[in-house]
Order: sequence, then structure tokens, then C-alpha cells
Amino acid sequence: MDKQNVPFETDLCEIFYRHKVDKCPQLLHSYSPEYFRLLNDFRKSFKKVLEIGIGTYEMMSPLVGLDYKPGASLRAWREFFPNATINGADINETVIFKDERINCFQVDQSNTEQLDKLAKSLTKDGKKLDLIIDDGSHQMDHMINTFNALWPYLEEGGVYIIEDIQAKDVNEFLEVSNIKQATQKLVHRGKYYWDAFIAITKKTSLGITIFDNRNEMIKQLLAPN
Repeated sequence: MDKQNVPFETDLCEIFYRHKVDKCPQLLHSYSPEYFRLLNDFRKSFKKVLEIGIGTYEMMSPLVGLDYKPGASLRAWREFFPNATINGADINETVIFKDERINCFQVDQSNTEQLDKLAKSLTKDGKKLDLIIDDGSHQMDHMINTFNALWPYLEEGGVYIIEDIQAKDVNEFLEVSNIKQATQKLVHRGKYYWDAFIAITKKTSLGITIFDNRNEMIKQLLAPN
């Protein structure tokens, strides 16, 4: 079946498709249905979003279409979270822009000091980030460095997502990253080795549970004590 004929399972799938974001099955990745189920309850309450990786025309247009515009994902998140400020960070200065409820910053995600400086700037009002998405270089050392640098700035109940992590690297990331205060780690494995993400929810009162998919997570959470 032609990907563009795949029906929209959620309105987030439609939002991503309309903005030419490769996170939906209609264009490339299988993330949007899971993202909707994970994030829809926070749609109005999340106030601060940060995505690492803004996207260049040269890289993205062959994947999603010639009408792609850098920052497509940021615009899609702005639509999905109507009360949030959407922040983007990228090493490439040519994709940095500013728009209504969107701020962008030039940051090298391999540089811990730059990440820390950015996070402190975004949380200087005393309110931490609600959602962090790493859609940057997808290099393992960069993903680990970014997670360890930004995790302290994630609000309790917030969600941290690592996108496009190769299936073979999931266990390595979970073992070597400095994960603390996590209630659960939702591991999504799509149809291809690069079609995977990890979503980590931050809490303080529960332990750590690893689920291979959302159905397993729901099954355990609803199980009688």
C-alpha cells in the first residue's frame, strides 16, 4: 500500500502529515499513533516543549516532499499543544527561526555546556520542561550526552523521547544512560531497524518498569494488586 494512502489513525497523524513531518506512517516513521496515545492527555497542560533537531530542506525534502520547510515538526507540536511554547535546537544556524510560540537556538548536542546553558535559559522562570524530543544527530554518544544533560530539567510527569534509535542500540542506551526518577520506559519498535523510539516518563514516587509496547504497559498498570 502507498504510504500516502494509509488512513490517519489519530489527529496527530494528520497534523504531522499536513506539516510534512516524517513522524507519521503516511510519510515515514510509525511514531504518531503511539505519540498520540502517550501525549494526548497532556495536550492542554504541557507548557514547555523542546525538540533537538529542526531539520534541513536538503535532508528532509527527499523523504517528505519538496514543499518541506525547516521547523515542520515544531509547527506541528505547536498545533498539537495549544498552550505550549515550542523550542527547537539545532547545530545548523541556517534553520534557526522565530515564530509565534516558537523559539529556536543554535546548539551542538555533543556539547554538554551548551545544552546546560540552553536548559537553564528555558527554565529560568522556575518551571521545567514538560516534553523533550531528541531528533538530532541520532548518534549514540550524542543521545546519551543530551539525555544526561537535559533530564534534570524535565518536569515531574514530563516525557523524554529519543527518536530514530536503532533497535540494536535500545538496550545499550538503557544501560549506559543516567536514568533516574523514571516511572516507565516505553520502547517502540517499528517495522524497520531505524523505526524505533524510547519514551521515558519522569516521576519521583514509583520505580522503573520497562515495556516493549503500550499495551503491555496498560495491562500491567490495570492489573489488580
